[in-house]
Amino acid sequence: MLPKYPIKAQNATNTESTDVAVFIVPDGAISGNEVDISGSSDPLVYRALLTQSDVEAPTATVLQNTLGENPTFSYENTGVYAATFLSPLLLEDKTSSWMGVAGDGIDITKLYNVYRDGNTALFIRSYNGGTPADNLLTDSYVEILVYP
Repeated sequence: MLPKYPIKAQNATNTESTDVAVFIVPDGAISGNEVDISGSSDPLVYRALLTQSDVEAPTATVLQNTLGENPTFSYENTGVYAATFLSPLLLEDKTSSWMGVAGDGIDITKLYNVYRDGNTALFIRSYNGGTPADNLLTDSYVEILVYP
């Protein structure tokens, strides 16, 4: 998780301060006592390997996460799983996601897709021969990129 730093506002006499916002600082942005807030064109990244069986939620082996939080995975229906974030991280026109299969080889009858549903959720679907199916995700690669 990325470090969070409160931004404080002082009252007129500088005797009290109130948190007015939280500044989330990406890795490498702090050098000594200075913070680089100039921004970056690099996306925030979530990369993981997903495994799912029976009617259970997928489990993730996280490879990289600069989003600042991990999604909660849930089982929605046969072949349908949700990845939900507490914060509205998945910005419209700024979020890209895709899924690849790592498991035990490539089977063209098995299809996967991942799509954004609002600012806090992604849905993952798995199909076998065009029919929604469980038990297909085995070390399946998922990637979420959120651009500034």
